[in-house]
Amino acid sequence: MKFSENLKRIRKKNKISQEELAEKLGVSRQSVSKWETGENYPSMHNIMILCDLLNCKMDELVCEEEKNMNQLDKEIKQNIVKFKKEKQKKMKGISKTIYILARIGKIISILGMISLSLTIAITPIFLSHIQITDNNIKILGEEIKYKEVKNGIQIMYRKENTFIHQNEYKHQINFINHFKENPYKVIGFIETAFLFLLITLILLQFAFSILEKLFINIHDKDTPFSLENVNYIKKLAIFMTLIIIIPNIAGSILSIITEYSIGIDFELIELIYILIFFSMAYIFEYGYFIQLDSKGKIYGEIEE
Repeated sequence: MKFSENLKRIRKKNKISQEELAEKLGVSRQSVSKWETGENYPSMHNIMILCDLLNCKMDELVCEEEKNMNQLDKEIKQNIVKFKKEKQKKMKGISKTIYILARIGKIISILGMISLSLTIAITPIFLSHIQITDNNIKILGEEIKYKEVKNGIQIMYRKENTFIHQNEYKHQINFINHFKENPYKVIGFIETAFLFLLITLILLQFAFSILEKLFINIHDKDTPFSLENVNYIKKLAIFMTLIIIIPNIAGSILSIITEYSIGIDFELIELIYILIFFSMAYIFEYGYFIQLDSKGKIYGEIEE
């Protein structure tokens, strides 16, 4: 069978219309029609994409019955791309290590989410039992006396005196003053900060989960250059972007609400991290198209 007949037969077998195939290829329906009538012939790049879309090997698509892959034009034949055994072992070792670390990171982030969720639930109850007057703090039945002195604050707890220098513990002194003025506002501020932190942990858990899937794929499959891995890296880049940006947005929002600097800044190095992740996606996509033929593999037996 000729290429035109093979294309038509395999397309119908996959229950894909000419319009659908043309849309996925980024060509017109007329182009696909001409390929199937033998009036025209697709480029080598489009042939490789057709093999992927129709889930077939190149020789099934382009060969006549009496021919085989070795009889094809050199431009059409795909060399099998493989690492030497030492490189394969090193690649698999690194990917397995990153997979394990990603799984550990995912477990830690899940435990962090659980702990933080409990903290969010308990914090309002705990803070509601704190009473602060001019020189007295009551916490769950315990009484702490304090007074502001020069350059700091003097605290008496269980008949023991402690001096807190103002420069060293300025945040604690400000917290006492804000809580004394409006305890509900302080509780709301703390809960909002915890909520943003919980969102960040959730995103981090998803990022670790994607990283885990990506590197177990790289370890187990014939090649790291697959569309599945490309999509994993793109998702990872999006999650990492959110993980970097959300704390900065949260810090800005809380600073405006409380008129107090949270001290979270977006640095240039974080922008570089984001660009690296998106660059990895394009590198993997490029690698995928280079070895798009099903015979293009990184791992496997090779002739030395």
